[in-house]
Amino acid sequence: MSHPPLQVASLGSGSRGNATVVRADQITLLVDAGFSTREIVARLARLGVTLDEIDAVVLTHEHGDHLVGAGTLARRVGCPVLATQGTFKGGAKRLGRLDNTQVLRPGQSVRLSHVEIHPFTVPHDAEDPIALTLYCDGAHLGIFTDIGTPTDLTAYHLSRCNAALVEFNFDPQMLRDGPYPWPLKERIAGRHGHLANDEAARLLNQCGAQQLQWVAAAHCSQTNNTPQRVRDALDRCLPEQEALSRLLTDQDHGMPWMPVWATPPVP
Repeated sequence: MSHPPLQVASLGSGSRGNATVVRADQITLLVDAGFSTREIVARLARLGVTLDEIDAVVLTHEHGDHLVGAGTLARRVGCPVLATQGTFKGGAKRLGRLDNTQVLRPGQSVRLSHVEIHPFTVPHDAEDPIALTLYCDGAHLGIFTDIGTPTDLTAYHLSRCNAALVEFNFDPQMLRDGPYPWPLKERIAGRHGHLANDEAARLLNQCGAQQLQWVAAAHCSQTNNTPQRVRDALDRCLPEQEALSRLLTDQDHGMPWMPVWATPPVP
């Protein structure tokens, strides 16, 4: 095989918006749409993708930084929106009228073209939040953000991945000492909030990460984290895996196209 089964790029990741593009031979998916449609069009253009190439939108939950552009985009393109029943219910006002929907049920895989999407439940303060793995021709990609607590289920799915975007949201000391009001600090650090750097590191350690070709730190707070603290956490949890690429997604610039190969990687 001369090209990877899957390619993935981030349009941006953080509290001001999240969207990830996943491409296989015959299909292009948008996982989350947390920017306006106009902004999504501009960010797609940087990757050489047009809006009309989007074949489906997959939503992880109903918070605005993951969903705000989904309804308008889907109506403009005429593509389906896939989400859990709780996400459709919780996001109904923002989504507006949708003519083409598919309900995702955690634990039950669905297939779009030759990409298999497996949603599973994660702890987050939303109606029915999910993380995702996507599988195509032997390549596994994981998208694990907005996870309040590392769970055995998340570790299991991460252990099967060849590449993954993993939430490294906050540094505990920066959050404690930062400007946010205390109730918001408690929400972020709570069991249904976001993953701290050390929690994400423990999750990677727990799963072993032996099959990972690269890991991208995602949903990094611009207020309660720094790129260097994230890099330090990645290096601490993966000290012996020098061949593993460590990436950071950016709120404004996202992440460029990255390949996801089947195991073992294709030369």
